[in-house]
Amino acid sequence: MLHPSKWEISYQGAAEVFHVSLADFITGPYLYSMKIIVASLLISLIIAYLLVLGTFRGPKWLRRGLDGFLSLLQAFPDFSFIFLIQMAVVYIYQQTGVFTLNFYSLNGEQIYAAPIVCLSIIPTVLFYKMMMLLMKNEWQADYIQLARGKGLTDRAILLRHATPNMMQSLFYQSKTIVWFILSAYLVVEFLFGIEGVLYYLLAGFSPLNIFLVLALVFTPFYFFYALIDLWISHGKNTESANITRIPLHWNSFQKTFAEKVNLKSKWQNIVVTTRQLLKRPSFSIPLITLSILLIASLIYGFMGDTIHSLKFISDSTGRVTDMAPFKPNSQVWLGTDQAGNSILDQLLVGIKYTLLIAVIIATLRVVIGYILAVPLAFFSKPRTRRNFVQSIADGMHYLPLSLLVFIIMVNEFINYSGVFETSLLTRITFQILIMVVIVLPITANRISSEISQVLKKEFVLSALVFGGNARWILTKHINPQIWSKLILIWIEQLIQTLQMFVHLAIFGIFIGGAIMGADDGMLNPVIPELSGLIANAKFVFANHQFWIILPPLVVFMILILCFQMMANSLLKREEESKKA
Repeated sequence: MLHPSKWEISYQGAAEVFHVSLADFITGPYLYSMKIIVASLLISLIIAYLLVLGTFRGPKWLRRGLDGFLSLLQAFPDFSFIFLIQMAVVYIYQQTGVFTLNFYSLNGEQIYAAPIVCLSIIPTVLFYKMMMLLMKNEWQADYIQLARGKGLTDRAILLRHATPNMMQSLFYQSKTIVWFILSAYLVVEFLFGIEGVLYYLLAGFSPLNIFLVLALVFTPFYFFYALIDLWISHGKNTESANITRIPLHWNSFQKTFAEKVNLKSKWQNIVVTTRQLLKRPSFSIPLITLSILLIASLIYGFMGDTIHSLKFISDSTGRVTDMAPFKPNSQVWLGTDQAGNSILDQLLVGIKYTLLIAVIIATLRVVIGYILAVPLAFFSKPRTRRNFVQSIADGMHYLPLSLLVFIIMVNEFINYSGVFETSLLTRITFQILIMVVIVLPITANRISSEISQVLKKEFVLSALVFGGNARWILTKHINPQIWSKLILIWIEQLIQTLQMFVHLAIFGIFIGGAIMGADDGMLNPVIPELSGLIANAKFVFANHQFWIILPPLVVFMILILCFQMMANSLLKREEESKKA
């Protein structure tokens, strides 16, 4: 590890251990992976900008229709596009005999079209929504009216003024899209059989391989954003507005316990806000849908969580005519998996585990992030601890978090002997802890930024002048301002957690762990949760047993779409309150 000249990638082949020099790895698999990632980012950025140009000043019905369609696309788990592309290619080939697209890499063959298409879809949606929001903000600026007064057309203003002005904000906000695409690429590489960085990491799972792969993925993006940021901030004052500094004293929050809290008033405010949200169909319909799914799963749990099995079908003479897996039929409405277990029963059992654990993870992320963000925003100096936390959070954007969780959990959550050394509760608690802690720098930094924006307001300085301490400013001024944003962050964390469950399941990491089957070599989840049905997705794709993947995929889509609709409803409510 201490001698870079001797660094190499080692991996286990069929009969021997192979060694690849670092130079050969960089010019081969690493460069191949980076081509796919960079091409996907550029293509999604260009397509999103063209869509903005075509719809921003276009008819309202066109924007609404495109927004609805893109929101539906965003609800698809990223790996589902691989599934849909393979289905489409196979169907076209069966109907016409024409093989339109090579969607699987054999013997190290380098394929580009299929993985780039899959990786570009969701980033295109994210870039489009981000650009539309930034463009709307730019369009409210004073210089737009001035440009119109000089006779410039909307198209000219859009291209010459609004676009350059939004590029800086787009650059900083694009980090989240890079974060997404790095995590999604690992799934794409795995399911397409690409021999890229992940292939060599999994084939040779050693500390040196892990260090080299993560460093090679992290370094180019980190230095690219750092250099561009240095160029943008050169000669500029980075503090656009003064943030009110509140000195930290031992009694800053002491009145929280001494004063009587008007719980009745707080409860009435919560009830009023809830009623306002429930009056919105865009919030109430997805909430009712989620409630129905959860209640149905809980009721099925009270009935015993029975998973019916159909391993073979025999005729009247007792001769076996067919064996699992079975397509949907009158006996098993949604079919069975390879072990003959009913997919419908597994869905009914698994929804409550997946949804409740995702809620716990998202809630802990936001609550702990808020607890860390308060002292960070109130008391830290701008150029010391705050910059340190922000640097860590920025760095986390350039690492695929699903891969980090996999590296930490793989040895504890995949069992080959059939007996775990730790209890189920211990493993679930450990997984929740890892999935919470690994994003805390990002969550705390984001909530701290929201609090800092409020601390820049004049009414905060006025409250401080009139004797308000940290407790008063936090409870009376900060919390009411950021409450809706905390709910929005919570919903976003829920969606990200569900996506991470899918990623980890594809790599064989399930909630509570999995046991490797001695006969078939398949991973069997300890808990029948939703992502367990995606365990052997690669095998399912190869054998075209798509009915095994489709039901859990649809359920994940429904969950993600419901949370997205609720998040959009909260954003619209916040925009309306600002206008009012």
